[in-house]
Amino acid sequence: MEQRNQMDQTVCLRRRERRPPATIKSALSEIAPSRSSDCIEVWYDGCCEPVNPGGNAACGIVIKRGGQVLWQESRYIGSGPAMSNNVAEYGGMIAALEYLIEKGLTHFPVVLHGDSMLSVRQMTGEWRIKGGRYLPYYLKAKELARQFSDITFLWIPREENAEADTLSKAVLKEQGIRFRIQKEENGVGGRRP
Repeated sequence: MEQRNQMDQTVCLRRRERRPPATIKSALSEIAPSRSSDCIEVWYDGCCEPVNPGGNAACGIVIKRGGQVLWQESRYIGSGPAMSNNVAEYGGMIAALEYLIEKGLTHFPVVLHGDSMLSVRQMTGEWRIKGGRYLPYYLKAKELARQFSDITFLWIPREENAEADTLSKAVLKEQGIRFRIQKEENGVGGRRP
């Protein structure tokens, strides 16, 4: 965990060198020094319960700058056949990007932390898009990401995304939705071990 925290700090301390503006990169890119106090960090997560696909989708978002929370939200996305966990993950990413755009923060370095390998790898171009329920959400996230001068997508293990995970489940819990895919812990849905 300590090693992961050091890597996260390094990502915010550095930016990629010789890169045209508004490109998307992964945290493993070639990087050069920058100022960490300018870095905005985003954690996002999504869930779909009690079935996936076809359940109730929600997301959780936490945005911080200099360790201070700028914004956090638990958001219900929708229910039915068009919903899935991947839709929820992209929904969280979109909500965060829209917030940052609305607040005029597109010129700061932004690091998005997500435990969805699919969303992170697709946004960095490492994985191709096969289509599916999440396709319109992916296209929207891609469009929004182009508005940022320096944006990084970083995959993190689930246990390091606890704040966003808890927020994604809180809105479903408030609506009385039963958790069948991911067990509930402390009254709120939690990840399976």
